[in-house]
Amino acid sequence: MRLLIFIAAALLSSQALAGTNCRPLSQAPATIALTAQHGVTTMRSTDKFVATSEPQPFSSPNFSFSIVAVSSCNEGLEIKLLQTSGDSQHFLQWNQSVVVNGKAGTDHHITVTAKRARQ
Repeated sequence: MRLLIFIAAALLSSQALAGTNCRPLSQAPATIALTAQHGVTTMRSTDKFVATSEPQPFSSPNFSFSIVAVSSCNEGLEIKLLQTSGDSQHFLQWNQSVVVNGKAGTDHHITVTAKRARQ
């Protein structure tokens, strides 16, 4: 039981540290790439440059959403996903695809990958 508590505490502390050492996007810009699917409609975007916290809109005839980059950290990029069904906040580790809405492999999902931008 103590080992389980220790592991849970270690996971929480590592997640808290992931958001440390963050800088404004103007000092540490990033790029985002995404794949989104809504039924038969598929949307792809590759390496969209993000240097401000302005919403980055994505839309198709069937659905739309925006991604706002909040801050650029040592471990990844903090974003907000803005949708009509509700907003959510996510932390994307660098160079790893993360499903931020829906379920991977289904016909309803949004998957985002964050990369450090070369300055």
